[in-house]
Amino acid sequence: MKKILCIASMAVTAVLAVVSYCVLPASVVTQIGPGGATNAMPKLAALALSLLLAFGGGLAGLMARDPRNTFKGTAVSVAGAVVLTAVLLVNLPR
Repeated sequence: MKKILCIASMAVTAVLAVVSYCVLPASVVTQIGPGGATNAMPKLAALALSLLLAFGGGLAGLMARDPRNTFKGTAVSVAGAVVLTAVLLVNLPR
């Protein structure tokens, strides 16, 4: 079951990355503070970090032999998808 979640998380992240690349502006907000946007980075760097989290964790979860390590990889993969979703939602053009 966890391996299916790893594969699904990587697939969702890949689709979100393609959509984000097409929709997001060249500079995306990655940190928000009380006064508004406090940190921004180039779009490709933000996408690369999210993809690295999702695919690195997904591959670690798929290749793990111990069920505890499978859970850790799955959690990292899902976190990558959540991070990319948050970046997309915060930076959608209005």
